[in-house]
Amino acid sequence: MRDAHQSLLATRVRTLDMLNVADETSKLLHKCFSIENWGGATFDVAFRFNHEDPWERLRLLREKMPNVCFQMLLRGANAVGYTSYPDNVVEEFVRLACKNGMDIFRIFDCFNDVAQMQVAIDAVRKHNKVANVALCFTGDFLSQEEKIYTLDYYTQLAKQCVAAGAHMLTIKDMAGLLRPGHAGPLVNAIRSVTDLPVHFHTHNTSSAQLATLHAMADAGCDIVDACMASVADTTSQPSLNAFCATMKGHPRDPQIDFRSLEPLDNYWMRIRELYKIYESGMLAGSASVYHHQIPGGQYSNLYAQCKALGIMGRWEECIEMYHEVNMFCGDIVKVTPSSKVVGDIALMLVLNNVQPHDLKDPEKLKSIRWPGSAVDMAQGGLGTPHHGFPQVMLDAILKGKPRLPGRPGATMEPASFEQMRQKLAKDLDCEPSSFSDEDVISGVLYPAVWKAFKKHELKYSDSVPWMPTSAFTYGMEVGEEIDFSIKSSAMKVKLENIGDCDASKMRTLQFSVNGKQVSVKQEDPHGKSGPLSAKAAPKAAPKPSAPAPSPATAPSPQSTSPPKVIGKEERSVRAQLGSTVVQVLVKEGDVVAAGDPLLVLSAMKLETEVLAPAGGSVVSVKVAAEDTVDAGEVLIVLDAEVLESEGASTATIHEVLAEVTRSRRGAFGEAAADGSDIWLEGDELAKPCAGRSVGSLAFPAMKSDATFAMRTARNQALVEELNQRLAVAYGGGGEKAVKTHRSRKKLLARERIQAIVDPGTDFMELSPLAAYEMYGGNVHSSGVVTGIGLVHGSEVLFVANDATVKGGTYHPLTVKKHVRAQAIARENRLPCVYLVDSGGAFLPLQDEIFPDENHFGKIFYNQANLSGQGIPQISAVLGSCTAGGAYVPAMSDESIIVKGNGTIFLAGPPLVKAATGEEVTAEELGGAEVHTVKSGVADHFAEDEPDALRQVRELMLHAGNAKSPAASPQLEPELPFYDPAELQGIVPEENSKKMDIHQIIARMVDGSRFKEFKSRYATTLVCGFAHIHGYPVGIVANNGILFGESAQKGAHFVQMCSQRQVPLLFLQNITGFMVGKASENGGIAKDGAKMVNAVACAAVPKLTVIIGGSHGAGTYAMCGRAYHPRFMFAWPNAK
Repeated sequence: MRDAHQSLLATRVRTLDMLNVADETSKLLHKCFSIENWGGATFDVAFRFNHEDPWERLRLLREKMPNVCFQMLLRGANAVGYTSYPDNVVEEFVRLACKNGMDIFRIFDCFNDVAQMQVAIDAVRKHNKVANVALCFTGDFLSQEEKIYTLDYYTQLAKQCVAAGAHMLTIKDMAGLLRPGHAGPLVNAIRSVTDLPVHFHTHNTSSAQLATLHAMADAGCDIVDACMASVADTTSQPSLNAFCATMKGHPRDPQIDFRSLEPLDNYWMRIRELYKIYESGMLAGSASVYHHQIPGGQYSNLYAQCKALGIMGRWEECIEMYHEVNMFCGDIVKVTPSSKVVGDIALMLVLNNVQPHDLKDPEKLKSIRWPGSAVDMAQGGLGTPHHGFPQVMLDAILKGKPRLPGRPGATMEPASFEQMRQKLAKDLDCEPSSFSDEDVISGVLYPAVWKAFKKHELKYSDSVPWMPTSAFTYGMEVGEEIDFSIKSSAMKVKLENIGDCDASKMRTLQFSVNGKQVSVKQEDPHGKSGPLSAKAAPKAAPKPSAPAPSPATAPSPQSTSPPKVIGKEERSVRAQLGSTVVQVLVKEGDVVAAGDPLLVLSAMKLETEVLAPAGGSVVSVKVAAEDTVDAGEVLIVLDAEVLESEGASTATIHEVLAEVTRSRRGAFGEAAADGSDIWLEGDELAKPCAGRSVGSLAFPAMKSDATFAMRTARNQALVEELNQRLAVAYGGGGEKAVKTHRSRKKLLARERIQAIVDPGTDFMELSPLAAYEMYGGNVHSSGVVTGIGLVHGSEVLFVANDATVKGGTYHPLTVKKHVRAQAIARENRLPCVYLVDSGGAFLPLQDEIFPDENHFGKIFYNQANLSGQGIPQISAVLGSCTAGGAYVPAMSDESIIVKGNGTIFLAGPPLVKAATGEEVTAEELGGAEVHTVKSGVADHFAEDEPDALRQVRELMLHAGNAKSPAASPQLEPELPFYDPAELQGIVPEENSKKMDIHQIIARMVDGSRFKEFKSRYATTLVCGFAHIHGYPVGIVANNGILFGESAQKGAHFVQMCSQRQVPLLFLQNITGFMVGKASENGGIAKDGAKMVNAVACAAVPKLTVIIGGSHGAGTYAMCGRAYHPRFMFAWPNAK
C-alpha cells in the first residue's frame, strides 16, 4: 500500500483500490509486524496526481484495519517533502499523523545524519509512538576498495541512532545493494552495540534479494519487508508469498501459510492491470543496479520523468549519467530526496547533451546551469554527507553562493500555521475556519500542489476519489455506465454523448446521473471541429525538440567581438512539455539578456528554469505561478534582439526546382497533422516507443534460439530473392533499350517520378512485379510504373509508361495495372499524374486489350469520371502517345508536351502513309508545336523534359485539393515497442505451421498497443483496435481456421468498425472455413455468410495483407480482391 506501488507504478494507486481490500488484508495479515501504507511519495502524489487527500486515506484505512499496526516513511527533517523544513513543521506533521492513526514511524535521513532525524525522533516519542530509525545502506563493505561506507561506519551509526532515542533500527536498502554475504557481518555489528529489534527493508531490483531475506533471517534479523507476489520484485520488494513458502520448516518460520495469501495476490494482480500505464518499464531484474545504484522507488519515477520529457530513446544514457552524477557528488547515500537530486541533475545534463567527461572539465562545468534541487543540496538544504561534498562539485554548482551553516532546520524561522491558514483562505476565497490543521500543514509542505488539489476539489467536488479507477485514469466511452458510492450514496453515471467541438474549443458532454440528464461543457484545447470519433488514450509524451542553445550547453565563443545587433523581432518563449509554472521571474517591460532566467517550470517533480533565447525586453507574460501549461504553449513574448549572425533566413530553398511550395510540416518541427511526414526519407517515421504502456501486448523476451535463427535465415533468403527480382524489374527493357532511351535525352520512368515528388521524400511503388515471367519474361512491371508520392505535401497517384519495355506498349496486364491505379486514386481521392511515353496497344494481343468492360477503354472512362468528381488529372507527354493512348492527355484537365520528343496522334506516320499515302514527320503530325499552337490538344509547351517535370509540379500547386475532409491521426505516431525486424524470425518456414498472430500485430502497431475484442471467444480469429501512424484501425487477423463462432465474431467486429468509421486492416493467413458434419449442422455456411456480408458492406477503407496462406472461401471473409480492399499486399512467404 506504499512502497510497492511507489516503486512499480509511480505511486499512483488510489485510496479506493486500497479500501476495497482493506478488510481482507486485516483478516489475513494481522500476524504481520505492521503494514506500511503511508508517507514517502504517497503524500504529495495523492494531492498532485490522484486528486485525493492522503490524510483521508490514513483515516479510512485505520477504520478498516483496526487490528494491525500501521507504519509510515518519514524523511527526518524533510518530513514528506523534498527539502528541509523548520523544526516546528516536522513536529506538527508528526502530531497530526499520530492523531490520524499512525503507529510506527520509519525515520531516515538521506545522508544518514542523525542530527537531521533528532527532531522527528523526539516528536514521535512525545506522542508515545514507535521511532524506527533507519540506517540507509549503500556501498560494499566486503570490498577492500570501499573507503566510505565501511562496517565500522555502520557500527558507529547504529550507536548514534540508539543514543538519539530509537525504539528499533531499520537497515534501509533502497537500491537492493545488500547481498547475502553482507547480512551476517552487518547484523552482528549492530548487535555488538544494541539489542534493539532489527528490521530489514530492501528492493529486488537485482532479483537476488529473496536470498538476502533468508540470509537476514539466519543472521537473527527480527523483521523483514516483503509484498504480495503480484506487485513484487524488480524495483519493488521481494515476494511475501515466496518468502513464506521457502521459509517453511526453517527454525524461524514466520508461520504464515503462503496459500492463505492467494486472495490478496489475485486482487492486486487485477488492480495492477489498471495502472499498467505507470509501470516502471523494467520487465526483469538486472544486476546493473550494483553499478548505477538507483533506488527502487527512484527508478520508476526516473522512468516516468524520462517518458514525460520525451527522451525515452536515451534511457540507457540517463541511467549511466545517474552513476556519473553520483560519483561527481562524492558517492553519496541515495535515498529521497538526495536520490531525486541526482536524478534531476542526470536528466538535466542529458537534456542539454552534456557528456559524462564534461563533469571533469572545469571550463565546461562553469557553463552548466544546474537544477534548483541541485543548488539546494549543494548549499546544505538537505544536510551534508558525513564525508562532505567534493569541492569541485560545490564550486561548479554554487558558483560563489554561500553554504548554509549547520543543520538547516536550526536556522529556519518557525512556520506560522495561523498565517498559512489566513493565506490559504485568501488565495482560495474560503473561510479560514473551513481549513483543518491537516489542510494547513499540507499547505506548508506543498503550497502550490495543495492549492491546486483544493481548486480541483472546489471545481469538481470531492467525489472524484470515489470514481472507479478505469474511468478516472482512462475516461469513459459513449454508452459506458459506471456505478460507485460516495459516503453511502449510490451513484450511477452514464456518458450519453460527446458533442462536436465548437469554434471556442468546447465540447458538450451529456451524462445520465442517477437517471437525470446532466450537460457539462468541457474544453478540448487540441480538438478539431466536428465529432470526437473515438475515446482518447492517455496523452503520449511530446516528441522532444532540440534544446535551444543556452548557457547550459553554449560553446565557447570563437571570437572576442560580440555579434552586432541589427534589429529586433517579436519572439515567443514556449513550454517544451506539459508543466506547472512554479515562479515567474520577470514582468512586462523588464530588460533581459540572453540566458537570463525568465520563469521556473515543474514537470514530473523536475524543476527547470526557462531561459531567454536572446536579449531584449519582455512584451507580455502569458502565465502566472501555479498555472498548468501544455507543450508548445506560449509563456512569454519578447521583443528580442536579432544578431548579425542570425540575419540570414533559415528557410530551406530547394535548388533542384525553383518554386513556391506548400509544406505539411507543422510549426516548431512537429509532425504534420495528417501524418504525411511518413513520406520523408531518412526521418524517423514516428517517435521512439516510450516503453510498454496500457494495452501493450506482453511477451517474454524473444529467444534467439536455433528455430529463430533458422526462420530468420529462411525469410532473409526470401527477401533477398524478392530484392533480386525487383532489381531485374527496375532494369526495365535492358541495358541496350535504356541506352537508346537516354540517347534521346529522356529520363527513365522512375527517375521522372522522383524528379517530381517533394525533395527528400520517398515514392511508394505499386505492383512492381506485375507480369513477372509472362509475355516471354521481359515485360518487366508490365511496362508501366504506378505508385504514390508526395507533391507539395499532398499524396499523388502516378502512372508512368516505361518506354524501354516494348516501347511502353500496353499488354493485357498493363491495362489491368493502369485501371487498378485509377481505382486507388478514386477510392482515396488522389490527384493523378500521367507521364506518357507509349506506343499504344501491343497489337499482337489486341484481342485481350480492347473489347471487354475492363479493357483499354476503361482507362479513359475512369479519367472522365475522376475529373468529374473533382480529382485533378494532369498529364505530361514525354514521348510517343499513340492511338487510343492519345486520349490520356486529351482527357486530362491540363496537359504538357515536350518539344522534340513528345507526340500525340491516333495513327503514326507509317500508318498514315499506308492509309492515305501522305508522308509526314512525327513532329508535323502531332508534335508540341502542333498541339499547343494549332490543335489545342495540349495546354503547355515544354522546351525539354526537365522543364516538363517542373511544370507538372507547378500545375499540381494550383490543382486544388482533391480530398474531402480526412480524419487526422488521433495520436502522435509511435514506433512499435517490439522490433519489426524480428518478424523474419517469427514467420514459420512453412505456412502450415502455427504462427501466433499477436506476435505479428505487436510489431506493426503504434507502441505495440492492441485492445483485443472478445479475446477469449473464438480465438482462431483475432480482432481488436490499434493505431498505425497515429490513425485508428480495426484489425481482423487469422490465428487458425475459421469456425462458425469465429465468423460471428468477425461479422460483429467488422460491422462495429463500419459503424464507428474505423478503417479495417485484414491480416490473411487462412486455410478456409471448418468443414465436417458438426460444422455443417451448426450452420457454418450461414455464419460464414454473415461475415462475408459484413465485409462486403463495410463502408470504410479496407486494406488486406496476406502474411501466410490465402485459401478457400475464407479469403472472401478476409477481404480478398473481390471485396475491394483499397490495397492488397503480399509478404514474400505468401501463397
